[in-house]
Amino acid sequence: MDIIIILFVLTLPVFICMYMKSSANSAKMYCRNCGHQGIPKNITKGSIAIEIIAWFCFLIPGIIYSLWRLTSRHKACPSCTAPNMIPMGSPLVPSTILTPTPTPTPVPEPEQVQFEPVVDKPKPLKKVPNWSEKGKLFLQKNEYKEAIAAFSNALTLNQCGPTFYMRAIAYSKVSDNKKAISDLKKSAEMGYPKAIKFIESKKNN
Repeated sequence: MDIIIILFVLTLPVFICMYMKSSANSAKMYCRNCGHQGIPKNITKGSIAIEIIAWFCFLIPGIIYSLWRLTSRHKACPSCTAPNMIPMGSPLVPSTILTPTPTPTPVPEPEQVQFEPVVDKPKPLKKVPNWSEKGKLFLQKNEYKEAIAAFSNALTLNQCGPTFYMRAIAYSKVSDNKKAISDLKKSAEMGYPKAIKFIESKKNN
């Protein structure tokens, strides 16, 4: 019994040192298996239940089993549990991992220039001369050729009975009876009363 106690006392500091060493915080490392970057976790082989039973029932096997578990304890990748993690400063770490990706400089958006819509100014309407009124003035002045020209221009814009009638008068003044009769007939066909009355009076005579 004394031997067992002595073995326990002697092995206890060894257990404590080995446990503290394996449990010490590690620096950030790189996993060559899966590419994970982080602090490795401690993985211990065996079973804690078997270790407790061995300590209570068989002290010496329990000590041996505990020593084996502590010596088999290793650091592994927390992502894939592979034991091949290496320090970040190792030359085996890819350079793309060590070199930080430069943050892209934001490109300022171009300023939106608002263009005022170009509105075409309406062109001033040209004044259309009142050819009928001009023709009447020429008749009053006994300028019959000018009156005929003015009435002809008026008829190109709007053919109406009164204008044909007035041009017929101008034609009669220059002794162009054929054109005068033609204009009178057109005026009467359009229902102008003076032209109709004139033609009927001629028929009665």
